[in-house]
Amino acid sequence: MQNTSTIQKPNTPNRKRGNNRRLSSRIQNIKLGKKQILALALGIALLIVSISQLERLYNEGTFFGYQIKDNKSKEESDSRKANSGSLVGGSVSKDNKKSIACDTFPSDKISKILESEVERISGFVEDKTEPNLISSCIYRTKGDSDNSRSVAILMREFKDEDTAKKTFTSISQAKSGEEVKKLGDQAYFNNNSNQLTVRKGKEVYTITVAGKNSSKEQNKELTISIVKIVL
Repeated sequence: MQNTSTIQKPNTPNRKRGNNRRLSSRIQNIKLGKKQILALALGIALLIVSISQLERLYNEGTFFGYQIKDNKSKEESDSRKANSGSLVGGSVSKDNKKSIACDTFPSDKISKILESEVERISGFVEDKTEPNLISSCIYRTKGDSDNSRSVAILMREFKDEDTAKKTFTSISQAKSGEEVKKLGDQAYFNNNSNQLTVRKGKEVYTITVAGKNSSKEQNKELTISIVKIVL
């Protein structure tokens, strides 16, 4: 007689589901040690540095300070920098986005206060209008790098005055600063960062001036003169 017993085939779908559950359980139980976390952080840092160096290689033909390839001309290199809108080296961007802060604090008035012609840099950050207005603008003096100055302007307009007051209060809690009287509704200067914050109604302006050969007192006077453009 022939053996008519049926050979049962393994239930492949059920076996796959069981394997998936076991794999998922193993992944959830994986815990990184301190050395693994450090290695991961180092890997991320190296990735950031590599991206920066690749940008320099494309724009300037250098890699970690070494000349790898020759650009056809200095004009070509400058053109690449300008068109990239890169923050590396404070490049002047030809693709500047419209900035309410730059319109409110125009370059000709900043130039007059600094007594030196300025140019707008790093202008690829777009304004934010919701839920509150946030606009930024950065200027840098042209010419002699030894006497160069930079001006960073952050302009915020809130929906109501109470929110503006709370924002100003949180900024002015730093111990390294001082109140500036008779300037807007409220004013505070941070001595460590050469940063002046002024509230006028529901608007808050933060002005930072930095220079290689300028004192803190000079920077403070300049920030006050700049914010007076809108007061």
